Amino acid sequence: MEKEEAKACAMEIIRQLGGGHFIAMTGACQFVYDHKLDYANVTFKFKGSRVANYCKITLDGSDTYVVEFLKITATALKTVGRSLHWERGLKQRAASPQLRRRGCRRRL
Repeated sequence: MEKEEAKACAMEIIRQLGGGHFIAMTGACQFVYDHKLDYANVTFKFKGSRVANYCKITLDGSDTYVVEFLKITATALKTVGRSLHWERGLKQRAASPQLRRRGCRRRL
């Protein structure tokens, strides 16, 4: 994927989440995208959770968003929630059992 195309895809993912309103509401910062991968993705840091502090959103080949929540500390990287699948337009299809147990259920 070209660098400009990857950046445009990452910006579109953030725009679909709510853009500036999303950033203000979650305290999201440090947005990163990787143009070396074959699929669109964006990773960002957010505030307000003891369980996770990073979120990685990937648009896979079947036009589905895969959302991962990560806990990154100085000594470790741990995936705390994986595989929230969102169809294009951010409609929830299936939620991770780990996130349901922790009370992070999404409602749209």
